Parts: sequence; structure tokens; C-alpha cells
Amino acid sequence: MHPTSKPGGPTASRLIAPTDATPARLRRRHRVIAVCAFIGLLLGAAIILVVAFSISDTTAPARTIIPPASDTVETTEPAVPEVQETTLPSGTAWLAMPQGEPAGIAILLPDATDDARALLDTRAAEELRGSGWAVATGVLGGESWGSTAASEGLSQLKAWAVETAGPVPALLAGVGMGATTGLTTLARYPDLGVTCFYAAAPLTDLAALVGENQAIGPRIADAWGREPGADDNPILLVESLPSGMTYRVVVPDGPPLLAEDANAFVSALEASGQTVSSVTAAVGDSPDADDLTAFAEGCSR
Repeated sequence: MHPTSKPGGPTASRLIAPTDATPARLRRRHRVIAVCAFIGLLLGAAIILVVAFSISDTTAPARTIIPPASDTVETTEPAVPEVQETTLPSGTAWLAMPQGEPAGIAILLPDATDDARALLDTRAAEELRGSGWAVATGVLGGESWGSTAASEGLSQLKAWAVETAGPVPALLAGVGMGATTGLTTLARYPDLGVTCFYAAAPLTDLAALVGENQAIGPRIADAWGREPGADDNPILLVESLPSGMTYRVVVPDGPPLLAEDANAFVSALEASGQTVSSVTAAVGDSPDADDLTAFAEGCSR
């Protein structure tokens, strides 16, 4: 027996074996720990990158998207109301503007008992506006029978229309007593500033009119403030009309009295050296749209 060994005691080989195995296990454990630590570092770095990217994305300034030139929205001036309205001393007045700058102002004169505002809804008014004309009308101090009150109302209407639409050529147009009011107003206000006058079936002999229809007499007297005499007949005012204007007279092909009055007006205009053209045609409640528009086009030049 080996002298250093005791019976039943461990041999030298058995004592040395445990000592050799311990470093190997430690090395394996260290490698595992190192790998785990490396993986943890990678995961941590990845998490930090993700968080940093999210923060930078939410705090980045918003990108401005510039639309193509074709998608750019252009701003325009506020649209002018289709029909402008005001209250004058003589009554309510209206003005309908065309698209763009007006070529002129056409003032439609109501007949004795017409609804003045309805004249803006006529085909004549629509075609005038389509040709570039502003169209005005208004209440002329009550029923317009060619009275001084109606003439004053027309003077106010014309001044407001020019103030609103601008200093452009002005045209008067009326049927029946509307035409008569235009005639009497031009004679009473020679500086009214009107270029052309369109008169359809003008009534130029009030005495004959009252004799034909007695019921009209009191209404004319009420408008005039008295009963007009023979010296008040509008035909006598032709000599007082301003010179340099252009006239268009529609002689009605209806009742002889109306045709006589219109023909008398044409003759008086020619005798006074005015520029006048005439046509015989049917006359309705408003001026003929085509004839009036053609006349207006020549008036605006």
C-alpha cells in the first residue's frame, strides 16, 4: 500500500480530478453570461433606437404640401348683388348690373299704373344686360302721367343710377305714359344727361286722351295736382328737348288715337331738327326687346 494512503481513503487520482474540472465549468458559465449580456445589449440598443425614432417623428415639423399651380384657388372680389335697391324721395328704385363694366345705363320708365320692379324681369331688361347695359327703374312719385312730380322722380333715379353704375351713356325707354314721362322730363330737365330716347306709343295729347276715356281724367288731375289744360299737352314740349340726342319712336298699329299721337311726335321731332327713326309695330306692356337692344347698341358708341 502506498505510504501516503490510508486504508479506505481517497487515492491521489480521485483527489486531483475535482480540481481539474472546476475551471472548465467556470469558463462555460462565463461564456453563457457573456453571450446573454451581449444579446441584452443588442436588445437594449434596439429599444433605444425605436423610442428615439418615435419621438423624433412626432416632434418633427409638419411638412407643407404645395398644390400644383392648376389647383391653386384664386380669390375674387365679392360679387355685386344682381339687383341693387334704394329708397329715393320719389319712391323705391332698382338697378341691375351686367357682367363686367356697363356700356351704359338703360332706364325703363313705367307706364301709368305699371309695377316698376317687374320691368327688370322683362325680356327687354334681360337682353339689355346681356349686351352690357345696366338697367334701372323705379317708382316716380306715384302714377306717372307725365307730371312734374314724375319728372322730378326720374331726375332722382337717373342721378342715383349714374352714381352707382358710373358716368356712362344713359338711355330712356318707355311705353305709353312711360314714354310720355320721358318726353316731359327731358323738356323740363334739358341737362339730365341722356343720350338716347326710345318711345313706344307715346301719349302726347292729354286733352284728347281724357276726352276718349273720362275715367282717366281724375287720375291725371291727381298726378298733376290739377287738371291739365291744352297748353300742358306734351307735344308742345318738343321744342324744349335737348339737342344732340337720338330718338326712336314706335308707332302702334293699334287704336288710331295712339298712332296719331306717336306720328305727331315723330313729325315734331323732325321739324325741330332732331335725329329720329320710327317703326310701326305692335306695342306690348314693355319695349320690344330686339328693337330696343339694337337701338341701345348704336346709342353706346
